[in-house]
Order: sequence, then structure tokens, then C-alpha cells
Amino acid sequence: MDNLNRQVSLREYEPPSGMGPSEKGVITAELIHRFVTFRVHGQTYGLPLESVERAVRMAAVTAVPDGVAGLYGVINIEGHLAAVLDVRRIFGLPARAPSLSDRLVIMSIMGRRICLVADEVCDVLDLTIDQTPDLPLARSPFMVGTVHHAGKVIFLLDPARLLASPEYSRLPQSQGDAKL
Repeated sequence: MDNLNRQVSLREYEPPSGMGPSEKGVITAELIHRFVTFRVHGQTYGLPLESVERAVRMAAVTAVPDGVAGLYGVINIEGHLAAVLDVRRIFGLPARAPSLSDRLVIMSIMGRRICLVADEVCDVLDLTIDQTPDLPLARSPFMVGTVHHAGKVIFLLDPARLLASPEYSRLPQSQGDAKL
């Protein structure tokens, strides 16, 4: 994705036929999906392309007092609050303060805009999923499978599962709802 020195829109992608709006961004039992891949602490992760709105440079984040674990804070996107989540903390990786070289992967899922902090955004890939519902080393239900691509393991994430967890269900709605 050409180094992401500019804002990149990923909306040109059309979801597979038969995928209604309520299913956008949710990993289904189909074998091939398109994923936006990004790296955090040297590990590659993939999000369903349908759930990713765009990727942008790190922005100033406003801290939320007594926020849930893994919440850096919020940013203003087009007049609406979006939660900024720390992938490192969610997955138990070593902590690191965000830097200006980091990227925000902005997702629209279940009526919410959520930003994940990534070290870098890599590519959009067509991937065949290895069904691995039980990842014995995974500490998060957000991780739903793995795929082997170009000699590396990519951990596949399901943003709908993240928002279904009790700790993240209170994240702000895209319509400007600010209940954190």
C-alpha cells in the first residue's frame, strides 16, 4: 500500500455477492477473503477488507479517564468520536508508546468507528483461511484463525467479536454517541 505516506481509501472493494450490510466485515465460512494486513511488534495480522474504512498516519489521541484496558483514547473523525485501541495491550505484547510513524487502521463495524494502532499497514491480500477455531496460544477471542502466506503466519482478526466482548461493547457509536 505504497508506504501510506498519504491517506488511503479502501472503499473501492465490493464485498462478495450475497453479503448483506449486516454481514459486512464479519469472517464467514467462505474459503477466500480479502484482508488488510498490518504489523504490530513484528507479527502480521489481517482484518476483513469490508470492515476497514481507511488507514491514516497517527493522529493526536485524547486520553479517556478510567478507560477500558487497551483503549489509548479517542480521536475526532469527521465530527464523530472514534475509539483508538492498542493492539499490543489487547494481545499481551510488550508496551510501546505510539509514535508519529505508526498508522491508524480505521474500521467501521456494527455502527462504530474503531481505530487500531499498527506499526505499519502492509497490503490487501486474497487469502484462503486455515480453519483453526481453537488457537491454544491465543488470549483473545478477537483472533479467529491463521493463514500461511509468503512464509509467514498471519493472525486473522474478527472486529465483530472484539465489539461483542463486554469491555468493548461501550465504545462510541459512529453517530457521535460519546458514552465511554
